[in-house]
Amino acid sequence: MKLIRFLKRKNADPEPKRVLSDGPDAKQVLDEIEADVYAHLKPLGFRRFGRTLHRFVSGDLSQVVSFQVRREMLEPSDKFCVNLGIRIPECAERKFHPVNEKKYYSEAECTLRSRLGTVSGSGEVWFSITENTEAITKRIIEELDRYVLPVFDVLCSREAILARRRDYPQMDTLNNRLISLEECFIYGHLGNMEKAKERFDVYYQSKVDERDHGRTVFLKKGERLSSDQGTVYAAEDGFYTVFNCKTLQRQLDRLDQLAVELGFRDGPDNSPNDS
Repeated sequence: MKLIRFLKRKNADPEPKRVLSDGPDAKQVLDEIEADVYAHLKPLGFRRFGRTLHRFVSGDLSQVVSFQVRREMLEPSDKFCVNLGIRIPECAERKFHPVNEKKYYSEAECTLRSRLGTVSGSGEVWFSITENTEAITKRIIEELDRYVLPVFDVLCSREAILARRRDYPQMDTLNNRLISLEECFIYGHLGNMEKAKERFDVYYQSKVDERDHGRTVFLKKGERLSSDQGTVYAAEDGFYTVFNCKTLQRQLDRLDQLAVELGFRDGPDNSPNDS
């Protein structure tokens, strides 16, 4: 009997995959929303690549608006969000003079990254295709026009990014702890090696300080945060010091190598002995 039951389970038809929604066709609805948003952004220089709307400014800086479907249990749901990004080639490639080799870049490849809703200060928004399509499209376009495009218009050159990036923290919610390192690459690209090394040294020292003294984070009561020294548990709301010495030492080792590659330090002397 056990063998029979096993064979039945093995030969049974696989369960059908859960569709995006029991209501309207999610892909079609999202296609319509994206098409309307693209029609609005196309006159501004954006081009469409799948779910990504992309434009180059100042020659090789990318500005990105992309649509991402939420996945639940590895299957798409009826929820989606709008990702935002600005890509600076030298920051992404960790080289002073990289060459763009693609027609477009995804939001995940960007230097500054955020989501619609966050830039306006109201918190990231997940839309549902079961809601009124026209209302969703209108809200997306209104937020892009009011909050996102003005930031894109300001941060449209390397000089502007150096001068104004810190004015828009909500446009920079993922990589903001890398600002001084990324400034190093921008200054290096612009040919100011003295300033580039200065910003590199600032970032390097911040990692040394974090390795030696830990990083202070705010945790709410009941929250946990893993570290090299175990899990930090917040018994109450407050600031806690987290140590990740091993991780930070690996980062410092990589920075030591990077400093040689960028010409800030001399590499190991591999010349043969004269003896």
